This record gives sequence, structure tokens and C-alpha cells, in this order.
Amino acid sequence: MMAILIPSRQLFIDGNWREPVRKTRIPIINPATEQIIGDIPAATAEDVDIAVEAARRALARNGGREWASASGAHRAKYLRAIAVKTIGQAYEDMQTQNQHLLQQVAERDDYNIKLVSESVKTKQGQSFLLSEKQALAKQLQQVNTSLGSLRLRIVHNEEQIVDECDAWKQSISENSQWDPV
Repeated sequence: MMAILIPSRQLFIDGNWREPVRKTRIPIINPATEQIIGDIPAATAEDVDIAVEAARRALARNGGREWASASGAHRAKYLRAIAVKTIGQAYEDMQTQNQHLLQQVAERDDYNIKLVSESVKTKQGQSFLLSEKQALAKQLQQVNTSLGSLRLRIVHNEEQIVDECDAWKQSISENSQWDPV
């Protein structure tokens, strides 16, 4: 069975997707097969510090007044934009994964069709060979019957030849006794 691979993820820091500082990743293991199907970034304290610093910079713009004085609707707009970006990435990943799965299913279907086709050909070949075997067995039986009949004829003909040779010898023997020389 082919493994379903999960696309690599990154950390979302300062409005961008990025690799963790130490580039360490944690494997994602399929519990059913115990195969590694992907990985996620292993954020460290350094990554958290970078994210906190980016958040402070964002908050500190205009003395932090921009975010602090922003209405709930305005903050919601930013948070929705982040969510849309995150959901958009997840949707793209899901589409990629679905395309990969569909490709695997199509390949499996092609393989199964090939197996069924080969199986049908093999069955047809077996049926043909069985019918040929039966036909040859019948022909062999007919040949054996004919051979037996020919053997009987040969034995009968040999007996006739022996009888005729004996009769001919007898005739010669009788003719030689009466022949005055």
C-alpha cells in the first residue's frame, strides 16, 4: 500500500512562512502502518523569541497605538487575513494531497485492470491447453486402437506366411521325392 504523504509545514512568523532556526523537524507517523508520512517544524525557544519580537514590533508601530486603538472590527480583519492565509495554505496542501491520492488510485486501478486482463488470458490459455490435451489424448487412444488392430493383422499375416511357407516346403519336398533324376 502506498503511503499518503503530508506536505511539509513551516512556522508563520512576522507575516511569513519560514523554517525554524535550527531547521529541526518532527516526523509525523501513521499509527496504522508506522510509516513516516510527513514532518512538522520543531520550534525552539529561539523561534518563540523571534515570533514574540515580531509581535512587539507590530504592536510598537506608532507607539502601539495602531493596534491598541484599532476597533474590534479592524483587529478582526487582520486576524481573518491571517486565518485566510493559513486556511488557504491548508487548502492548497489538501488539494495537493487529494491529487496525489487520486493519482495513486488511478495507478492502482490500472494495475488491477492489468492483473485481471492477465488472469483472463491465463485462464483462456489454460482452457485451450486442456482442450488440446484432451484432443491429443483422444487421438492417442485412436492410434493405440489402430496399432492394436494392426498388430493383430501382422500376427495373422505372419501366421499365414508361416503356413504358406510350410505348405510350399511340403510341396517342394513331395515334388523332389517323386522326381526321377
